Amino acid sequence: MRRTLNFAIAAIVAGQVLCLTAGEMCFSFDDTGETQPVKSRNVDFVKGLSGRAAHLGRDSVLEYAARHSGFMTATSGTFMAWLRFDNSIPCGNKWRDRDRDDKGNIKWIVESGSGMRTLFSSGGVNIVSGLCLCGNVGPSSVVEYNFGRRVLGGEWHFVAVSYDAGTGSSLWFADGVMVKSNFFSNANVRFGKTFTLGCGRGTPGLEGAVDEVRFLPVALGENALRKEYLKWQPIRYELQDWSVCEGETRPFRLRARNESPAKVEKTLNFSNGATVALSLAPNELKEFTVDVKGGNPGLFRLWLNEGEPDARQFECICLERESLNARNAENKKTLIGEYD
Repeated sequence: MRRTLNFAIAAIVAGQVLCLTAGEMCFSFDDTGETQPVKSRNVDFVKGLSGRAAHLGRDSVLEYAARHSGFMTATSGTFMAWLRFDNSIPCGNKWRDRDRDDKGNIKWIVESGSGMRTLFSSGGVNIVSGLCLCGNVGPSSVVEYNFGRRVLGGEWHFVAVSYDAGTGSSLWFADGVMVKSNFFSNANVRFGKTFTLGCGRGTPGLEGAVDEVRFLPVALGENALRKEYLKWQPIRYELQDWSVCEGETRPFRLRARNESPAKVEKTLNFSNGATVALSLAPNELKEFTVDVKGGNPGLFRLWLNEGEPDARQFECICLERESLNARNAENKKTLIGEYD
């Protein structure tokens, strides 16, 4: 059962990751040994990466006190966190997400507008998840964060912003991908005296879980941020096949690469009941197959390690038998398009 905190005061414990219990909430801040309070509103407890995490709804807020003259420091800093969105991040206006309920019926999640979600805001800076990452901050000081691919609800994703005001640059990190931008090129951009995670200026909150929130007074580089990411997701998965016909069973090819410097051994559990024992040396790539049986025609998702820190979903499609008789690729493309 979730326990809701209404404007509660919690403690930021230096050097520790986010940890939620019945009586306390701890957030990592920096390595100096200092502690700071954080205000929370409408925050629930849910399962996190290693323990409990904070769940934020559309109107939830976590507000951190500022250090020194503003957010982090006046010259440099790093923010990092793990996010798990309740619903998939929209790809554009009037974007729609399709999924099936327990009875196999398609349910629709319709987003009105661009579907942007606030990741954090501080002073004149409001960073949201949306369509792209802007190279320069505009007069409105709204920056859209790009994950590099469509992010599906229920997956954990690592985000980080590392900035150096002295050089006028910043590093943006989304999972294993680094994006560089001239974040401080606009003179109007100023960090404020608080750091807010959740709903922002007219923009709904991220609507999901947040774990291992960290603030550092120094600008971390790509290697350091990548190490934080690989802590929970050392393996990158790629699906090579994505379609199957109704009533038939087809082997789907998947690739797994160990991107960490250590050997990884684990058992992969798929939502269709398949299991694969995997052992990977550093930087090793392996290809394996999973038998997938086609059910009702339409889109479906194949879960990998559902509920775990490295959970992933693969979007697949089950084709009607008529698609086998398509005369050419265009006809087949048209049939597939009916489900899109």
